[in-house]
Amino acid sequence: QTDLALYARYLPVKTRENREFYRDFLKAISVQLSEVQLLLKQGLQENRTPPKVSLRGVVEQIRGMIDGGLVAFSDPIKDSFHVPDESEMKKECMDLISNNVREAFSTFAD
Repeated sequence: QTDLALYARYLPVKTRENREFYRDFLKAISVQLSEVQLLLKQGLQENRTPPKVSLRGVVEQIRGMIDGGLVAFSDPIKDSFHVPDESEMKKECMDLISNNVREAFSTFAD
């Protein structure tokens, strides 16, 4: 869940190809969180879930990321789109963070 924020900080964004991958990563976050949620539900049904203690604090951590503006996702790219023709891609990434990523984490935390 929150490892996605850590992963975002380490993804390279130096080349256009890197930045396109980063955009695709942002698009996939909602799918990744939905899959984790489905696996947790399946684990509950099969009586195979992580110990409760291992999930303690996760919701609070997610809420903290959301309340903090999801900077773990926006910081890596805020100064990375130097080419004028990439302004649309930067806007798309920032919109994804503000909308899709925020909604995906919010839904997951609920």
